Amino acid sequence: MARRRMTRVTLPNAPHSTCATTSGNSRHTSRAVRPITSAWVLIPAAMAVVLATPPATSAVIRPRGAVLLAAVAATASIAVAPASNSRRGSLKRERPGPRPDTELASLGGAAGAVVSSGSAGASRCPSSRRIAFGSGLQWSEGAAKPLYIGRMDGLRALERLPSNLPMRALSSCYEARPRRGVSSPGDNPFPENRMKDTRSRLSKKFYSSLLTALFLGCSGSEAPSAVETLATSREAATAVRLGMTWTVLGQQNGYVHVGGDSQSGPYSGDTAVTQFQPILCVQVDNRAAPGGIAFDFYNGWLRGEVRATPPVPGMLLSSQAQADTMCADNFGSGWRMAEFHDGRYRSDFSAGGGWSFWGAGQLPAGTRFWVAIKDQPANPWNSAGDMPTTVKFIPSEAPVPGQFIVMFSESTPSDQITSLANNLISAYGGSIIDVLPAAQMFTFSGSDAQARAMSQDSRVESVEQDSYGQEYTSWNQDRVDQRNLPLDGRFTPSNNGSGVNIYILDTGFRRTHQEFGGRASQAVDFIRFLGQRDDCNGHGTAVGSLAGGATLGVAPGANLISVRIAGCGGNAYNPAISVFSSTIVAGLNWVAMFHTKPAVANVSYGFPPGFWRRWFNSATPMDRAARTAVRAGVTVIAAAGNEGRNADRSSPARDGSVISVSATDLNDQRASFANYGKVDLFAPGVSVQIASLASDTQTTTGSGTSYAAPMVAGATAVYLHDHPTASPQEVRNSLQNGATPNVVGNAGSGSANRLLYVSSVMPATHAGMTWVSRQQRTDGVVLVGNDSQTNAYNGDTPATTALPMLCLLVDNSPVPTGITPSFNPGWARGQVRTTPPIRGTELVSRAAADSICAANFGTGWRMAEFHDGRYGAALSSSGGWSYWARGTIPVGTRLWVAINDQTANPWGR
Repeated sequence: MARRRMTRVTLPNAPHSTCATTSGNSRHTSRAVRPITSAWVLIPAAMAVVLATPPATSAVIRPRGAVLLAAVAATASIAVAPASNSRRGSLKRERPGPRPDTELASLGGAAGAVVSSGSAGASRCPSSRRIAFGSGLQWSEGAAKPLYIGRMDGLRALERLPSNLPMRALSSCYEARPRRGVSSPGDNPFPENRMKDTRSRLSKKFYSSLLTALFLGCSGSEAPSAVETLATSREAATAVRLGMTWTVLGQQNGYVHVGGDSQSGPYSGDTAVTQFQPILCVQVDNRAAPGGIAFDFYNGWLRGEVRATPPVPGMLLSSQAQADTMCADNFGSGWRMAEFHDGRYRSDFSAGGGWSFWGAGQLPAGTRFWVAIKDQPANPWNSAGDMPTTVKFIPSEAPVPGQFIVMFSESTPSDQITSLANNLISAYGGSIIDVLPAAQMFTFSGSDAQARAMSQDSRVESVEQDSYGQEYTSWNQDRVDQRNLPLDGRFTPSNNGSGVNIYILDTGFRRTHQEFGGRASQAVDFIRFLGQRDDCNGHGTAVGSLAGGATLGVAPGANLISVRIAGCGGNAYNPAISVFSSTIVAGLNWVAMFHTKPAVANVSYGFPPGFWRRWFNSATPMDRAARTAVRAGVTVIAAAGNEGRNADRSSPARDGSVISVSATDLNDQRASFANYGKVDLFAPGVSVQIASLASDTQTTTGSGTSYAAPMVAGATAVYLHDHPTASPQEVRNSLQNGATPNVVGNAGSGSANRLLYVSSVMPATHAGMTWVSRQQRTDGVVLVGNDSQTNAYNGDTPATTALPMLCLLVDNSPVPTGITPSFNPGWARGQVRTTPPIRGTELVSRAAADSICAANFGTGWRMAEFHDGRYGAALSSSGGWSYWARGTIPVGTRLWVAINDQTANPWGR
């Protein structure tokens, strides 16, 4: 938005002199250079008042607020008279001349500065036009009618401009807007859809020049005037601290009018970047314009929809790209931050406008929001400031009225949580629902005012409004025990998961269903509604059957334990199920405190973490509770979500301690509904067979990541059956390293392309061969090979041992200087790397081992083999026992290595 080039102004009695201003970097010019006026100051304090005016009332005439810097003391009198040889910017005591047209005199108790159009020869604005500026300040067309153009916080002045001052100068740059406090439509000449009359600009450059002429005069100097310098300084100061905002100007039949008002400052900004305002977001989809609205430059049509984010401080908007990302994150692809010039006009909407536009949508009246402007330094990212800390009271996007979750610092001792909760309730009111010491939280019921007040207590990390959640609701077994399609019609896991406890945080079980065979039990109920403890919804029964059902489950021998955190009926946010974030937090806290190992917990629910939790990367109560359970030794599995977006917007799946599971279909494609991004594993989740609530024998089908997650929980039980002391991290490594890599189509940006694999081969009971890193050169070349422990014929290390696997990428790298390859050691012609530690029992075949290397390092990587060293002419001969390769491996590291012609592999021959 370029500032307008201002009209040249000629003052009377000075035919040889003009003062002119231009926008941007243009200069101030003068011809027939002769000072025409000089200020004669009877009370010097008058100018001191002008120059000492605080920033809020300085000479800056904001584009949306016409404020004239004209201030004199109540008894002061300033006269402007001809002078000669007076330097620009000087104040000389001159004898005032009889100049009524340019007289400045005390106005006394008037409400503002008044401008008269002077004699009949003056130019005028079009007849019947009435302009109002601020409260009680107005001008009506016609000779000798005053124009109130400013109010200076108690300072009053009467200003009569020269009678032949071209009014076109004012008419091209004044700002017009409705008077405040208008009580009847007849008093307001500007309806909200007639924005052209309310968008003309009263230029601060014009008034700066005008004041210079009246007070100081013009000279040949090209330097800015004192008043202009003051304006520029003020603008520069505010540009680093303010961002531009717009507001809602009107609504009409599903369309909203947004734009600048008297507060908006598109040149220097208007709102401190420390303040919280929503971002105005737009999606331009070229929709047709509504009827009944006239569009023009100042009053355009967006050709799309508008929405507003939750409030954010301006300093969080570090760039236009950051703001656009926030809009897309809230509303989806194609949404971005609104910009000053987004309005379009003309019959085909080919021309761009400014200042305001209409768009589809509805926004609360009076809402202010951050809006971008491309060609001025009035954006929040032009501002300075420190990033604010996370707000302490966090509203919900799907609030449970009157219920809240209080979080303390993770350093708070768990044995103090109960007393802290009681103290806070005593201080602020409300009733405790649950105390959750393991997760350093408690939940309570109370009012919003009580919750907000409690959030400010120094002992409290945050208070978050409780949220309604949603279930993430499947053929399956046959797919996960084989590497590739087509299906073979069988499911043969290495064990049935017996002895392992699977905690299902859900709606409960139909415990009498034949799929459970007496292995399903109810441990705790956090719903406590009407005394119901068994499943009355069906979701929990279905999830349990996939984790450990006799014919439908991955671990048909595992114990299934219900932690009831969801109810039967619906609510306004989810008509199918009632689940609160507070009940999941309570359930995970219970599991952390009272589980029996070996244990795995499944959460087939998710909640949006909310704007603040996402953008400040702070843990939600569910994230915290899941971490607590993992630290206690429980592997936590969570559904990634069914919204088709990044799973980092689903808690607790987004937390790094949780194994996040998305869903695939029969063709190994990511399901159309399934989330991506923060995804650790995929599992079948479309049209899978599940136990039904209808009877003890009935089954049905369902789809969703809710049903993919319990398959991973079942696979975890299969692993824990053989490794009952394994940590959650070891379980994660086993599942991820053992998964089938790179078979999921359209896995989505950021997703780990790994499809769940449950071994159908019994684990090896013998030893596997290992090598060690023997020497590391400073140029990134390493020697790996046998040592005194290595046994290449019968193996040397029990297959139950967890060691890194040596992986190799042959890329025909040249032999490094100083190495002469031989049979022992040879040159591997490539790079080596090591995986995280993995038990030899997980290396069920050479193909499985190769796929783990590829999953970790990319295509072409495979498990290193005993004979990979090369020597001789053109490196055509194979060696053995050791070789050099490019890479860095700490000396002494023991590694799993394959051997093709012996039975010394972890998987046997």
